[in-house]
Amino acid sequence: MAECEKIRIKHKKLCTGDLRNKISLRKRTLGTPKFGVDITHDFVEFKKPWAGIKTLTGTNIFSGANLDETPSHIFYIRYFEGLTAESWIYFKGQRYNILTVENINERNEWYALYVNERGKSDQDSTSF
Repeated sequence: MAECEKIRIKHKKLCTGDLRNKISLRKRTLGTPKFGVDITHDFVEFKKPWAGIKTLTGTNIFSGANLDETPSHIFYIRYFEGLTAESWIYFKGQRYNILTVENINERNEWYALYVNERGKSDQDSTSF
């Protein structure tokens, strides 16, 4: 007979005081091509939550854009309905691509957003 083992779930604890940084969540929309095949990208802000930020790794920047697909930061924000990995984060002039959205412990209280720094938001980088 197989033995059963109790599985303990490690709880992540966040406090409101950990949310010290105001970020901008934006959705990317594709514009119509102008004079040929060039497609424009518009980033429209839809929410400005407070966030806690944890740095995971350094980044490799080439010509103003990060080429890696590994998470460089985790942004912790309060839960709200409808956030997906198709959104982008703008913070202190940098653009961050959301790789994974984790609803922490499926309690609808906090998100952990695993992101990749993509470079300065004022540069027209083609590595989306």
